[in-house]
Amino acid sequence: MKLSISIAENLIAMQNGEKIPFSKVKHPVVEGMIDNGILKKQILGRSKALVYLTDKNKLVAYLKNHLGIDSLE
Repeated sequence: MKLSISIAENLIAMQNGEKIPFSKVKHPVVEGMIDNGILKKQILGRSKALVYLTDKNKLVAYLKNHLGIDSLE
């Protein structure tokens, strides 16, 4: 599966500590990362959700093992 540039840019922002609205990163790869515990989803209110990164090392390992990506930069 391919990773779009916009998703990669949002993952870089999450590596820098940002929380991204789930609507911006709605993609099967991101949903897989949430299911595997790489990313966390924080529900705010009835309709807003934010996605954030818990551990940078887990993200790097996931990208390398599942997508063959060594670095996002």
